[in-house]
Amino acid sequence: MTKKAIKISGINQVYAVIGGFHLIDAKYERIQYTVSALKEIGIKKVYTGHCTGLRAEKAFADVFRKDFEKLHSGKIMFF
Repeated sequence: MTKKAIKISGINQVYAVIGGFHLIDAKYERIQYTVSALKEIGIKKVYTGHCTGLRAEKAFADVFRKDFEKLHSGKIMFF
């Protein structure tokens, strides 16, 4: 979706991706591909919903470190 948004908008720099990644039942290879692809695109911050799954959240946290956050009700984000 992020690559498609870049193509459609013509805006090459995406600061953050926000939402559920639906990786809760994904195989490890798909999780790693997703995390790596977002890092390669140049995403700065990742905010994940519960359907991302704990394994994928750990993979995002390992790569994005302080720039990874889990979403929760009432969360406030500053950009």
